[in-house]
Amino acid sequence: MRKRPLYIFVFGQNPYTYINAISYCIENKNVGSVFIIGIADEDEKGNKAEPKPGNILVKISTELRNLSQGKYEKYNRINEETEYIKVEDTTGLDIYERGSRILNDHSGNQIIEHSNLGKKIKEILSENKDAIIDVTSLKKNLLVEVITIAMANNFMEVYSSEIVNKNASYDEKDLYHSLKKKSQFKYRNILDSKHIDDSLRKIFRRD
Repeated sequence: MRKRPLYIFVFGQNPYTYINAISYCIENKNVGSVFIIGIADEDEKGNKAEPKPGNILVKISTELRNLSQGKYEKYNRINEETEYIKVEDTTGLDIYERGSRILNDHSGNQIIEHSNLGKKIKEILSENKDAIIDVTSLKKNLLVEVITIAMANNFMEVYSSEIVNKNASYDEKDLYHSLKKKSQFKYRNILDSKHIDDSLRKIFRRD
């Protein structure tokens, strides 16, 4: 069976948000390649914000390798230093090793100019009909635009991840291998909704 590509549209810099999504998709969605996409967008002051997807990809790769070796990075706000903490619950760390291998061999990054967003997403989807799009960390305006473009191209696999039934603890309990044991990680297809389906049917009937 052909491995599916995962396209993660990034904005935030926290690598663990993306690592959780990547780990879930490797285990459950037959993902075999990961592409980190940044959108060069202007903020409310007219300054262009570029999330630097290449830097984010390097950070994700580094932390996957660390996790596969039983440690994770934690920033200490008190002394403003980065610490490496030993993972206590080591059952399930193999998923990070699998992720590390995939990112080493089958990954990439790209900046998309906001003005070309529709054209670029259409190109991605036309070449990868079995793709998965992740919008977990996008700003609301960009999230709406990506979802709308996907629907306009008859593509309905746009996902977002969330931690459920727990408050963020900013330690290893927020990592995928810990979350899944208590069913506290949710990877949701945003477009898998009866309301969206009914609305699209009405739009198509009008057309």
